[in-house]
Amino acid sequence: MPRAPLTPAEYWDLYKPYRGEGAQPAPLADRFEWTQFPGHGPGPELLGTPRTALELGPGEGTDAVHLARRGVQVTAVDFSTAQVARACRWWAHLPGVTFVHADVCSFLMSEAAEYDAIYSVWGAVWFTDP
Repeated sequence: MPRAPLTPAEYWDLYKPYRGEGAQPAPLADRFEWTQFPGHGPGPELLGTPRTALELGPGEGTDAVHLARRGVQVTAVDFSTAQVARACRWWAHLPGVTFVHADVCSFLMSEAAEYDAIYSVWGAVWFTDP
């Protein structure tokens, strides 16, 4: 029997599986990238100088961590259980960044927080109904 198509959350739960030995090491979070090509496109300056930011679909969390290290309070919301667990394993100890497992529309309807900047590098562009 053919398998049903993956939901967006299931796709991201399977995305980029670790194939190495031992625990997966944390990726570098030393730059902010808008594309999969390092150095292609603007950096975090495009966001201005926010005090708070909301990232839609942070995946491994490297962009959120980069901003948090620059003093921005970042809330990073992803609907992938696997991606949030991975980001929390690597970055939960860092001040200024919080990872949340949720559908961002539901999250925003239940939270009263305001953000100086809201951005999405990957998630909202491809996997969210406009």
